[in-house]
Amino acid sequence: MLPNKFWNEWEPRVSFPTFKGVENLISFTPDLSLNRKTTREFALPLYYLWKKQKSLKSVIKNFQWLIVSPKLRFRGALLSRDGTLLSPINFEGEYGPGDIFTANVSTLMRELNLPDEDGQFLLIASRGRNDWINSAPGNTTVRYVGKEFISGYRTGFFARPLNSSQKNHYGFTGINPQVMVTDTLESAILLINHSSNPAYTLSVNPKVRLYRNTKEFIEADFGEIPPLGIRERSVLSLFPNAREFLAKAHGLGTTVTKVKGATLASFHITRSLNGDSFGIEHSRPTHSYVVHYTRMKGYNKKAK
Repeated sequence: MLPNKFWNEWEPRVSFPTFKGVENLISFTPDLSLNRKTTREFALPLYYLWKKQKSLKSVIKNFQWLIVSPKLRFRGALLSRDGTLLSPINFEGEYGPGDIFTANVSTLMRELNLPDEDGQFLLIASRGRNDWINSAPGNTTVRYVGKEFISGYRTGFFARPLNSSQKNHYGFTGINPQVMVTDTLESAILLINHSSNPAYTLSVNPKVRLYRNTKEFIEADFGEIPPLGIRERSVLSLFPNAREFLAKAHGLGTTVTKVKGATLASFHITRSLNGDSFGIEHSRPTHSYVVHYTRMKGYNKKAK
C-alpha cells in the first residue's frame, strides 16, 4: 500500500521490475501527439465526461493541457517486490516532443544506499494525451544490462482504472508460448498485481497450467502476489517435474495463467542456468484478443 493520493488520477504511470546484479535503465521520448490540437482533441474529453468514463477534474486538466501545452515532468518511486515504498524519486527537467528522458534506476539505488535486490520502479508522468486513459505520448523503453547481455522491452503507460472500485475486472488470462526447460535454459513467469488506487489492498493467487500440447497439461498455484507487488516463479519451481513432462516436446511448452476478479501485468523471462544470458518480454494478456479476431465476420473466409 502506498500513501493516499500518491499520484493524481489524470497522471499516466507504469511499474516495471528491477533485477539485482544488472543495470536497470529507462528512457522515454515524447512524440508529437503530446501537443496535438485538433477539433477531435477538444471534443474527446467532453465525450468521455458524458459517457462517465472521465471525472470532471480529469477533463479540466485535459483542457488546461490543450491551452497551455505544458512539457512533461517525471517522478517515481522505488518499491520492494512486496509493494513496500522504499523511496520516492523526483526527476529534474521538463520534456517536450523529441526530448529524451533517461534514468538509471540502479544508480538511484546506490545513491540512496539501498541494497542490490530484486525490486520494482514506478514511473509517473505529469500528463498524457487527451484520450480516455490519458495515455503517455510515446513508449517507455526498459533495458537490463548485465556483464554478458543486454535485454529489455518497450511499454506504454496510462491513467485508466486498474483493480479499483471504478472498474470490476472479470479476470486475467496470460499466455506465454514456447517456455523452455532445457539443460541450459529455463523460463519464468513474472506477474505484477498493479492498481490505479495507491491504497489497493487485494492479494491474488493465480492458477498456472503448463501445456505440452493442446490437451495435456499440469496445473499449480502461482503463489500469493501482494497488492502493488511483484512475484516471479520459474517453471521448475512451479512444476518440479516439468523437465520430464516436457521431454516429449523437446523441453518446450506453453503456460496459461488465470485469476478471477483482478487484472495483472505479465512478463515472460528466459535465463541461462549459468547466468550469462537473460531475456524478457512483456507478455500481453492476448487470449481474449485472439478469440475476438478469430470470431470476426469473414475471418475464416479471408483465411482460405
